[in-house]
Amino acid sequence: MRAVDYSKYQGAVSLESHLSMRRDGIEAVIVGLWHGLDANRYALGCLQRGRQADLLTGGYIVVNSQPGRLAVQLGREAAGSEWERLFGVAIDVEIRGVTETILTDAFAEVERLGQRPFLYTGNWFWDIWRTELGRYPDASRYGAWVAVYNGIADLASVPPRPGYGPIIGHQYRGSTAAYGTTVDFNVFDAAWVKAWPQPPAAPPAPASPEEVLMGKIADQFAQLGREVEAQIEQAKTLPTPIPGPQGPAGPAGPAGTSAPAPTQRTYTVVSGDTLSGIAAKFGIADWRTIYNLNKATIGADPNLIQPGMVLVIP
Repeated sequence: MRAVDYSKYQGAVSLESHLSMRRDGIEAVIVGLWHGLDANRYALGCLQRGRQADLLTGGYIVVNSQPGRLAVQLGREAAGSEWERLFGVAIDVEIRGVTETILTDAFAEVERLGQRPFLYTGNWFWDIWRTELGRYPDASRYGAWVAVYNGIADLASVPPRPGYGPIIGHQYRGSTAAYGTTVDFNVFDAAWVKAWPQPPAAPPAPASPEEVLMGKIADQFAQLGREVEAQIEQAKTLPTPIPGPQGPAGPAGPAGTSAPAPTQRTYTVVSGDTLSGIAAKFGIADWRTIYNLNKATIGADPNLIQPGMVLVIP
């Protein structure tokens, strides 16, 4: 089954874009719900338009060093009424700081909220865990959606790793301009995708005091976001300040030359980007040129660029 995914950085992807995907043989779309630090405020509308275009819909939630259950709760809020209609929710593991407890709690919370969890990662991220933990984490209970950018639209070309469950998805091409937006291209096991929803499960057990507390924290995060947005909108309506008295004009100096146009370029990192891939986009022979210029933003490890980073391009 051919599928695409996209993140909050694509904004409100239109119905026509989703219809173009369907006409091209795409059968499913996976939308970013929570991106580690903030929610995709366009997620609900994008999922609705995806279903209007007769696409199967899924979601993904990026985890970091914060509690895994909280990340899932915030992703659940972003999906709104579309949560129950998703064919599954991927826990996206791409950065250091994700512990086995965070990962286990995130999977468990997806299940507690009535959805089917699966893993999204890349072999290079999974290998980092092996180096830091001395072993691979165990996510073998869950299907694995793996990024291997080899351009081959099949599941068999994905090199397996210990700790993966069955390979049910392959992200074979990263950020690509298509269908009036930017998407990653994937192939999925159609039988796995269509096996959901399962028969209704028993009602979830009452939330523990810890879960109640985390739910309150999630509510506070959401309320804070709404308050900030309201303050921004209010600021836009404030009257224009009345200008004060103007002082006398100073002596005119000699006319200057025209200022040169700025030459600095920037690039905003999206999901699936690598420094070598960005360098290739801009015709730069060595990715280290970009890394050395942006080391303060990226940090000590050039492999850990994250979506949303703004890089200076020489």
